[in-house]
Amino acid sequence: MEILEQDAAKINAFYHNNGYIDAVIAKPEIEQKDEWLYVTFKISEGDLYKVGDVTIQGELIKVEEELFETISIDKEENFSRKILREDILLLSDIYAEKGY
Repeated sequence: MEILEQDAAKINAFYHNNGYIDAVIAKPEIEQKDEWLYVTFKISEGDLYKVGDVTIQGELIKVEEELFETISIDKEENFSRKILREDILLLSDIYAEKGY
């Protein structure tokens, strides 16, 4: 059952990284018919979220255009939690290298 829960988490991550941030994956249902096992994951996708205008605000230590060169979320059509997380880490590293 642990492997199926990991699979459900992977499916959930896939949806969250492809614009469906409200997606919910139910616990897998297992049914045996003869010698076969059937595993069903019920998925509620929710709305598809797109990336709109992206801005960088605050106390900028570099020109905004330079900071935009390091991030990827503004190049995506659909919202991705993974890419947003990676961009936040990249920007945090830039500021940490400058002592912030």
